[in-house]
Amino acid sequence: MEENLIPDNVTTSAENSNSGSDNTSSDFASNRSSLPPLKNGICIERRVRKELIDQGILDPDDFPRDDEILSEIKRVRTELSAIAEYNSNELKKLYTLAKDEMRRLELKRKLDSVDQEIIETYKKVVAAKQKRRELTKQERDDIFRLTEEQKKLSDQLEAMLAPGLNNTVN
Repeated sequence: MEENLIPDNVTTSAENSNSGSDNTSSDFASNRSSLPPLKNGICIERRVRKELIDQGILDPDDFPRDDEILSEIKRVRTELSAIAEYNSNELKKLYTLAKDEMRRLELKRKLDSVDQEIIETYKKVVAAKQKRRELTKQERDDIFRLTEEQKKLSDQLEAMLAPGLNNTVN
């Protein structure tokens, strides 16, 4: 029985290469350590089971194909794959939302900058009116340009907010 515990591929390779030397045990130890411990344990368990069945000590029905641990591992693996897929989808959604938020914040920053320029221009206009001076063509063009830019940025910001509001309500 002890002879059958040595893996088949190790025994045959050890017999072929060392057909009379005592190095078979050292080859076995090196090959055994190269196998992952779990796989080595499974191989040994299969060989012991096969040997016990071959000798008639156990019936083949005594060992079900899927034991409860293996079925639990499979169940948990399927759960984990479903959770991983869900997490991946959620990460993609969050990434898209974060990109949209960054664009919205950039628009808001530009709008704040234009608002500051409008306030400064308004102060100049008020100062000119107090001095009873007419606005120059440059000042009027600046006012027109700033208000158009403010309107454009404000419309873009509102367009970005409208779909976001629908998502939060649902």
